[in-house]
Amino acid sequence: MNILQNQDILIIIDTQYGFVTHEQKVLLNNIAKLTKSFRDKHRHICLVEYHGCGLTHSKITSLLSNYNNQSLIVKNRDSAAPYILKNFGNSPVFPLTFHLIGVNWTQCLFKTASGLLSAGHNVQSYKYASNPSFRRCDKIWQELVTKYQNKLIVKDKHE
Repeated sequence: MNILQNQDILIIIDTQYGFVTHEQKVLLNNIAKLTKSFRDKHRHICLVEYHGCGLTHSKITSLLSNYNNQSLIVKNRDSAAPYILKNFGNSPVFPLTFHLIGVNWTQCLFKTASGLLSAGHNVQSYKYASNPSFRRCDKIWQELVTKYQNKLIVKDKHE
């Protein structure tokens, strides 16, 4: 896919109705704010859905109606990295910077970040627009930050 005008791509992972609970209203609002910010800057936005788990929440898709700079990836494993790399592999820009947000910060986002980093790309993960599901997640993300210094940034708060 050769649609990129810059290196920043927002990747929204698993914000499907089957994964987003009613209690995650703040999470969904933070995801929506980042989506709107990227849309307003005319950045590429890629929705990633887990196969067979429903559609992306309408709070997100409504922000993207009539927005041409978007794509959809359907995956069937936790890591979306192989699908993302296949989708954006022909980009003339390298490395790309993937901005990861979504529901499961500990599994799908972590595994996707690991795969993208090992392929040489940059990753920014937004903890406040993801769902850390247990305490161990801070430790595994910190280990990844240490391993990929200057390639991975984890943002805890809005800027």
